Amino acid sequence: MSVVFDAFAISIVALFSENIIFARGFGVDEAIELAYHRRRIVPFSLIVTWVMTMSAIEIYLVNTYLLKGQGLYYLQPLVTIGCILVVYVLTLVGYFFICKKGLLKQDRLMFPENAKKIARATFNCAVVGTVLLTNTMHMELRNLIGFALGGGVGFLLASLVIYEGKTQLDKMNLPKAFKGLPALLLYIGILSLALYGLIGYQLPY
Repeated sequence: MSVVFDAFAISIVALFSENIIFARGFGVDEAIELAYHRRRIVPFSLIVTWVMTMSAIEIYLVNTYLLKGQGLYYLQPLVTIGCILVVYVLTLVGYFFICKKGLLKQDRLMFPENAKKIARATFNCAVVGTVLLTNTMHMELRNLIGFALGGGVGFLLASLVIYEGKTQLDKMNLPKAFKGLPALLLYIGILSLALYGLIGYQLPY
């Protein structure tokens, strides 16, 4: 029971007080882009969560059983990118198999376009930054999984908050200098400062 509670507690921390967008700035560009395409938010965030979680597990296994005690710390960035790449390839192969078997309503002709979306959801600051972060935390596996899941869900919630903020800002009669992206950046900055006040001036990781 304590194992589940620990993982859940870590995921809540990653979800709110250490939100990857508002607390660390990971994936802000992607969240802003998604604010203009509401239907992409959930699928994009699900892929981000999947890649974060699987990459964190993969890196834990590599560090525990292959690199432990060898002092090859300078290889950690390459290991991180390599693990993310492996997850990306496996995800792409799985998606291709699903499309080929007709398990989705989408046409096979949509595969190249959706493959580009999967690549964008895999190789971005939100995923790479979070996975690199989990690689330096030296947590147990259950806590790493909880942190990665919380980070992905936190990305989803932050993207929805940014989308809602953009929607409300577009309805306001703002000066021309602040319309669009400037107002949205100020909105994100104010939310980040509010979260900054909750967690203090120093992140634990």
